[in-house]
Amino acid sequence: MIQVIEGKDVDVIEPFPVGQLDHVVRWMHNFKSLVLDDMPDEEMLMFLGEQVKRMRTWGIIDKANLTKSKVVEVPIVGIIFFEKINPYNGYFHVASNRKAWGEKLAKPGMVEQAGRLVIDEIFKTDQDLMRVSAAMVSTNLAAVNLAKRLGFVKDGYFARAAMQSGKPKDVMHFGILRPGE
Repeated sequence: MIQVIEGKDVDVIEPFPVGQLDHVVRWMHNFKSLVLDDMPDEEMLMFLGEQVKRMRTWGIIDKANLTKSKVVEVPIVGIIFFEKINPYNGYFHVASNRKAWGEKLAKPGMVEQAGRLVIDEIFKTDQDLMRVSAAMVSTNLAAVNLAKRLGFVKDGYFARAAMQSGKPKDVMHFGILRPGE
């Protein structure tokens, strides 16, 4: 069953429509990712298909087609994964169309609006969850700034914890606690 959460400039739909995963592969090539850096497209598509089966996922819908998407009937401009790792914590992952990241088209940006909707939904529907975590390569300033705008607080810095294009990279770790706790 598909659930729609309505927002100002974006709606989020759960689950992400699997038939649109090829768009995610293109988005992930736009931004260097923490784990999928050099994976061939076909392999990345299979990997993402498996992730969608085991995680909660949301598609970010550009309600007014501000990004001027011509590729799909419904302008899906991003995906959010939530990977629950234990009853109390899980990881928040985002991949999106480059245009949806900033505040040029919407204020706050579409990915930020969608992130707020999803984080609220995660805490609302999972009463045991105490925190949501996020990790990104320290040089991915768009992801670092998004985490901060969403209310995540930096709680770790791991030197040389990931590889990107065959080079070691530092990883920043963030967390956001259940509101009121």
